Amino acid sequence: MKKITALLLLASLILTTFSCGETTPDTPSTDDSTGSDLTEPAETELSDDLANEDFGEYQFRVLSSVRGQATLNAFPTEENGDTMNDAYYKRNKKISERFNVEFVESTDGDGLDISFIRKDVSAGDDAYDLYQIWDRIAISAAQEGLISSIDHLPDINISKPYWGAFNESLTIKGKQWYVTGDENPVLLTGLVALFFSKDMADDPAIGRETFYNDVRQGKWTIDKFFGYAKQALRDVNGNGEVDEGDIFGIAMTNNTFFVDFFTNSGARFIDKDKDDVPYLAVVGNTRYSDIYDKVIANSYSDERMLFNTTTTPLSDANGKDNLSQTLMLFGSGHSLFAGTTMSRAGTLRSYDLDFGIIPFPTADEKKPGEAYTGRTDSLVPYVVPKTNTDLHRTGVLLEALACEGHKSVRPTYYNVVLGAKETRDDDSIEMLNMMFSNRCVELESILFATRTIEYTMGTKNENFASTLVSAQSNLEQRISDLLDELE
Repeated sequence: MKKITALLLLASLILTTFSCGETTPDTPSTDDSTGSDLTEPAETELSDDLANEDFGEYQFRVLSSVRGQATLNAFPTEENGDTMNDAYYKRNKKISERFNVEFVESTDGDGLDISFIRKDVSAGDDAYDLYQIWDRIAISAAQEGLISSIDHLPDINISKPYWGAFNESLTIKGKQWYVTGDENPVLLTGLVALFFSKDMADDPAIGRETFYNDVRQGKWTIDKFFGYAKQALRDVNGNGEVDEGDIFGIAMTNNTFFVDFFTNSGARFIDKDKDDVPYLAVVGNTRYSDIYDKVIANSYSDERMLFNTTTTPLSDANGKDNLSQTLMLFGSGHSLFAGTTMSRAGTLRSYDLDFGIIPFPTADEKKPGEAYTGRTDSLVPYVVPKTNTDLHRTGVLLEALACEGHKSVRPTYYNVVLGAKETRDDDSIEMLNMMFSNRCVELESILFATRTIEYTMGTKNENFASTLVSAQSNLEQRISDLLDELE
């Protein structure tokens, strides 16, 4: 009953999300054939406040250029017994019947190329109503004048909870070029979280409840994190050498680990001023440099502190990508912690490992009960091409899809996928609750995909000043160009 109650409470959350980085290609299994004692979540009482309209059997066309990266298909053509596939199918069917439309999705490209949008818009070809692309590519499309701003879609009510307050971070000088919310499956799967081995945490020097309690009490800090990681280090085979047979404190890749220390601590590489203009916030920011130095010093304080699969591939990787190798090391019981996205949580079910989920730590303590944040690895939003001939219809359908996604799809993901299959305890549900509701963003990756700090720290660069100097001029120029071109 405790678990059911916790999960039902989760269904009523208001999701406020941000984004940065890249999604991962692994798709967690969402088939619920193993069964569950969880009840179906009650629908959230929420309305999109839209009038019912008849769009005359219109085929609403979506081109997704990122199907290889998106972990859930938002426009399936039929039910197939997969929990999430069927949830999206039912959502779309409800909207289709309400507005007399048919959703038709095509796939093409890798999401990192806007040539197909450029070609269609240049030719004046109304080929698609929406395109789904990477967030940073969406900005490039805006710079080229290929897409309409969200201001031109009056039927979208950005204040509604199914869009989320994170959309405030996506504006530049008061204009917003895309929105994303509960209509988009990537927001569910792209949350970055910290996984820990409960078996290792059972060590009397740690305790498996310690991490959860530290979060609740506001004491989950970078110092504590590395302190626990150090206690886990073991030369398992006794050969006196550091190899993958040992037990490490942390398993990681460059792209999904280091940046979260900064975002969760409220330190931004790029931020926005009172006029909603992006600027390089890291310049002269001693708090940022202090976190940098602390993480570098701790990460490399012991050869067994972390196993970086980006720079040291596993010997039995067999062609697996860096993040898959991270989970191999963690899942086989060779690290206390691992950083990854929720899209990979299902992978861990193939290992005989009892794990928990917590947020990344912060530089300073918080007040007891104060929320910790989470970061989503990519937005992959929908954008509206300039060739779209009916912005009213597009806005109505996006609004309806987001609202219905909030009421039915998202609770299904939480309750059925996360609660029943990919998490092992109520404490992890509580932590996910917190992270999903308090997401953060690093604008550097959204706007420019440069990821200066992530890559630099992953190569053990101890000179923060030189890193900043090498990046500053280029990034400031790119910000200036961005503002000019959007104007």
